[in-house]
Amino acid sequence: MNLIVLEGNLGGDPEIKMLSSEKKMARFNVATKDGYGDNQKTNWHRCVAFGKTAETIEKYMKKGSEILLQGSVSYNEHEGKHYTSILVDRFEFVGSKESTQVSVNNQGHTVDQDGDDLPF
Repeated sequence: MNLIVLEGNLGGDPEIKMLSSEKKMARFNVATKDGYGDNQKTNWHRCVAFGKTAETIEKYMKKGSEILLQGSVSYNEHEGKHYTSILVDRFEFVGSKESTQVSVNNQGHTVDQDGDDLPF
């Protein structure tokens, strides 16, 4: 099983790229914290989302936004360099009472905590 769950903050505004006339890709970095007190360190994770998930990230997320995401780890090699990224399947807005009630999955469905589809 290849599953990862991260909670952290965006290190910059998402970069959006059009893959086709109707499909978008969002690239962004998420910072997470490990350790306690003086031993705390920041880890950076490269993340990629596609389709409706990418569109929602583009619309609502920006540098500093807190996010909880679920996805899988992808390992790639390009021109002799190795890259690791997180392919985002679903995410939730974190940080305020209103935003914690909404999540988006890779099928493009936006649902509230009761599981009801929302109109956006």
